[in-house]
Amino acid sequence: MRKDLRVAVCGAHPVLTEHLKSMGIPQVLYTKGPIPDNHAVYFWTSPEGFLGQFLKKTVSAVVFVPESLRDRVRDLARIVHFYPDRFLSPETGALLQGFRFGDVLACETVARASKKGARQTLLRQLQDAYARQNLYLPRLGLYPRGFSTIFSFRVDADEYEAEAFGRFFRTARRYAPAISLFVCASTYEKAKKECLDCRDAGFDLHSHGFVHYTYRSKAQNVFNLKKANAFLGQLGIHPKGFAAPHGRWNAGLQEALEEIGFEFSSDFSYNYDDIPDYPILRGRRSGVLQIPIHPVGLGVYMEAACHYKAQTVEAYFGTLFQRKKNNGEPVFFYDHPTRWLGEHPEFMDFLFRAAFADKRVWVASMSQWADWWKQRDRVSLSIAQECGESVVELEAVGDEGRFLEAGTVVFRDAHGREAQINPQAARGVYDLKEVVWQSPPEVETDPVPVRIREKNPLVISKKAVKHWLDWEKATPTQDLIGEDAPSRAKILLRHLVG
Repeated sequence: MRKDLRVAVCGAHPVLTEHLKSMGIPQVLYTKGPIPDNHAVYFWTSPEGFLGQFLKKTVSAVVFVPESLRDRVRDLARIVHFYPDRFLSPETGALLQGFRFGDVLACETVARASKKGARQTLLRQLQDAYARQNLYLPRLGLYPRGFSTIFSFRVDADEYEAEAFGRFFRTARRYAPAISLFVCASTYEKAKKECLDCRDAGFDLHSHGFVHYTYRSKAQNVFNLKKANAFLGQLGIHPKGFAAPHGRWNAGLQEALEEIGFEFSSDFSYNYDDIPDYPILRGRRSGVLQIPIHPVGLGVYMEAACHYKAQTVEAYFGTLFQRKKNNGEPVFFYDHPTRWLGEHPEFMDFLFRAAFADKRVWVASMSQWADWWKQRDRVSLSIAQECGESVVELEAVGDEGRFLEAGTVVFRDAHGREAQINPQAARGVYDLKEVVWQSPPEVETDPVPVRIREKNPLVISKKAVKHWLDWEKATPTQDLIGEDAPSRAKILLRHLVG
């Protein structure tokens, strides 16, 4: 029987469809009308009756045959009932968590859980469903041809100190094309020459806001971002990327980024250690890409350890680099130029030596990664295969011309082996017996972060009040926007406390 290898998503579910797309899984959405019965796999996103509602609240995935398809699709292997919201939704919140550097626990507020685990679960389910039918699971490759991963280094320029920044710059400029520098405008107003030097050296320059704070209010974020862009624009710098101060992400920030026209952001309280995606806000797909990174850097370690121990630092990041490379995952690290990289610029030498040692690692800026991902996102695949046969028919639609110059399609078989083809045209027929199949290395899982719990009820209450007020003192009082009750209360309190 000839099967359409695209996943059939029955019922609108933007979170599910976004994450299938980010993984490169070909899909087609059915929201009304007749549903063909020739797809390899069906995802049913609208649970029926009490049992369906109960399952949605209690489990992440279950094989389930909806009543409306029961008479038309009788192969249980082809029906998957998946509820990804618990793991993939952007509204899961952030927590203070600890990451172990040897015997040192470095703490950072990050997303409650990386979405990578949910994606891997979803991918395993798909592989099993395709394998039971003697079909290959197809997906778009994550990287341009010839590369198995990407390495990039993000630098958040929060504070400025001339001597430390000079030491950072002298080392970093050797790697400028692969370093994305996010400038906090209020601090670097007094360091315009340094900003221009970075621009002229070829750094990938972007915004870190004007005031070093992420607001809950969309209007306040818009004001802050526009003020930063005005400063950077005076220097001939026109950022298309943003990184939230302290990695703090919320819907108000994402909407502000959309309004101003940013192309990407990188906020580890949204997600970390994962592939990019477009957040789903109130049922719609955002136009601003999120690029996850590893959320702790040299500075977080040094703040916890109160010293620099090269052996510990290199063991942590070297092991992490190798694990991500072996798993075929993006390798994105970050830090700050003042103090940490200014005191130990050799840390950058260590990272880039590891990156340049393997020609399969694409060493690139975050802008290059975002451009590649947007190009990949515009391509859709239609693939057909006879059950049990090795020949597949492939057609790429969308921006196929640009993608097919450098893109790949990866197939996975019932044994977990993978084969890669490099399409030379928008349409083609390929015999997968004639390509090289390789067993991927066993995926090494990341250590589970340690959740840091606050037990003092007074501290918990104080944090709740500050969160409601969106309390901070960095913003000049005259720049605060009183658009709702919390913001008006905040302005009043700021006037009272001075």
